[in-house]
Amino acid sequence: MPQSLALAAMATRFELVLDDEARAAGESALEAIADVERRLSRFRRDSVVARLAEPRRHGPARSVVLTRDEVALVELCRRACARSDGAFDPALGEPPFASWRVDRKARRLFAPRDGTRLDFGGVGKGYALDLAARELCAAGVARALIHGGTSSVTALGSPPGAAAWKVALRDPVEPERAIATVLLRDAALSVSAPHGRVRIVEGRARGHVVDPRDGTPVERARLAAVVARHGAVAEVWSTALLVLAERRLRRGAALDARALRLPPSISALVAFERGGSLQVELFGRRAALFSVVPRALALVESSR
Repeated sequence: MPQSLALAAMATRFELVLDDEARAAGESALEAIADVERRLSRFRRDSVVARLAEPRRHGPARSVVLTRDEVALVELCRRACARSDGAFDPALGEPPFASWRVDRKARRLFAPRDGTRLDFGGVGKGYALDLAARELCAAGVARALIHGGTSSVTALGSPPGAAAWKVALRDPVEPERAIATVLLRDAALSVSAPHGRVRIVEGRARGHVVDPRDGTPVERARLAAVVARHGAVAEVWSTALLVLAERRLRRGAALDARALRLPPSISALVAFERGGSLQVELFGRRAALFSVVPRALALVESSR
């Protein structure tokens, strides 16, 4: 009989669905998520991120010692920042994260002296789900579903009687409307959208996602969903894809995998507004994992 365990962390609700006999493993998985919040939250004064935030004009650059897993996370973020031309960037300030220095041998991350801060945000959730999934696998759990706020999902195995877990992608503007469904088995899903948290700028409602290079808000790209082997990778590229798609849509350019700089290991869906209608494009060799809901949507399948 499946059971559900939950944890409030990273300003969202994490939920884990697994078999009754795996409860102890599930509790260990939730503790792994809580540990990520303790180390990476920018709202905790004792976290790695908080210790890097204080500006330093003189003396050696401020640095922190990382775990091996955190070094891998930092390297992933630096590579994605460079590959996406800054569409993904956890650094809040002038120097892009691609320019931050990391000493892999010493497992040490060095911050710029100008006080630039880090906000791992969604990628932190994906990273937490990766560590939680590792705890479950180490305990021999072959079937489970973990999500963080429904926008970050990691699936192990499949539910009884099914080949994969089936997850619906909701239109963030019209939540009662499903854009597509996606099949997950031993894979992770991340969904990024500019809607949900809205701020008012000069009397106009704007979403919370902006282009890190110039602060331009994402408006035309409505949703980006990425399936990858690991949650942190899915999170990095769903955020980057949303911004990269917006850049091209503003120029009236076509969306294609090469122009969007997508790595070949991921599969993705982008929903966007063009000509007064909602359109959906799919990318990647396993784009068939996505099934677009036929509701007067214009579907364009990009090269796989």
